[in-house]
Amino acid sequence: MIPLVILYNAVSLDGRITGFNADVELYYELASNWNVDAVLMGSNTVLKGFGVKPGETLEESEESFKPRVKDPENTAVTGGSR
Repeated sequence: MIPLVILYNAVSLDGRITGFNADVELYYELASNWNVDAVLMGSNTVLKGFGVKPGETLEESEESFKPRVKDPENTAVTGGSR
């Protein structure tokens, strides 16, 4: 099966991807409505979404490692460029 790939970025009129106020709630709401096989995002994006700074660690419990029934079938793929 060929995977469905969508490149979805918030970009300003001058082509920048940072330094402008984007409607983050709308951005992720729109992205969550697509029927995709996987979501690829950078590790800093994930950390920022959880309010964690790069290099910061959080406590984990046994519950963190148990599968949740409500998890979607889509796969999140996370990578980091640094």
